[in-house]
Amino acid sequence: MAELTFGGLFTPEGGNLGAIVINPAIPHAQDGFDIEWADANLDQQNAAGAYKDTVWITDDHNTDEDGNSVVVWVQEIDLPGLAPGQSESRVVSVPASAIAPAKYTFHVYIDSHNDVPELDVTDSNNYSFNAGIDVNN
Repeated sequence: MAELTFGGLFTPEGGNLGAIVINPAIPHAQDGFDIEWADANLDQQNAAGAYKDTVWITDDHNTDEDGNSVVVWVQEIDLPGLAPGQSESRVVSVPASAIAPAKYTFHVYIDSHNDVPELDVTDSNNYSFNAGIDVNN
């Protein structure tokens, strides 16, 4: 079994293996911006076969009827497997004017459809987020 997680290419923050990077660091809605992260296979087994990472943005100031933050943008990307110890940088582009200027939380879930069998069946190491990012006009 493989063990997919965040890792490798970005400076760890707060002891976490990986981080989500917003580029530019102060994003502007009218220009669009990139969300970057890295996937890593920490096991000695191949993460064989394709899998998906899901990236989404939530508006924490607006909630649905269940009290959950409203999702304002989402994208899934199809990815190939990873060899043991391999780490790959990932990036998605949020197009210009896809979201309005506001404060958002950015989320990334690696292997979001659970296509790769892992030792950590809870996938607790497959999810990360950055909260409170201001997207300017």
